[in-house]
Amino acid sequence: VTHDQEEAMSLGDNIVVMDRGQIQQVGTPQEVFFKPGNTFVANFVGTPSMNLFEGKVQRNGMGLRVDLNGMSQPLPSRFEKGTQESQQVKWGVRPEAIRLTDNPQADDVAGIVELIEPLGSRQEVFVRAGGKLFSVILDALHPVRVGDSCHLHFEPNSVHLFDAQSGLSLA
Repeated sequence: VTHDQEEAMSLGDNIVVMDRGQIQQVGTPQEVFFKPGNTFVANFVGTPSMNLFEGKVQRNGMGLRVDLNGMSQPLPSRFEKGTQESQQVKWGVRPEAIRLTDNPQADDVAGIVELIEPLGSRQEVFVRAGGKLFSVILDALHPVRVGDSCHLHFEPNSVHLFDAQSGLSLA
């Protein structure tokens, strides 16, 4: 038994994530990190924790999207069977899975760098985009300064979706 998630992830073949005596998820470290079963696990596992924002599934001319009150993102196809139009959700992406890009695509979100925390070989960059503050992990050598304009890119297979009420993954 350990309360140190890095120790558990590095030593365990399987780990159990618990909250107030209740098992939240059992799996390999990779399963728990990359496929969290609920919002508790998404927030608890990983440093920094997953970026999570409230949203609503909506349909427009381009199909199903998640309206995040200030920005809209396409609903990855793997969630189409588990969601309904107008469903309240939590949309998430890990800081390591966000890319800063100079060549924005249609669904990339414009932002401004607000804060940079050097972490040795990497840096945590806080970007205000779409009215939200995103935590982004970048290589320490990636050139970025407070005040820089940038665009955030989210790979569809890195996006997570949870039911807003139950907190359970919709994957």
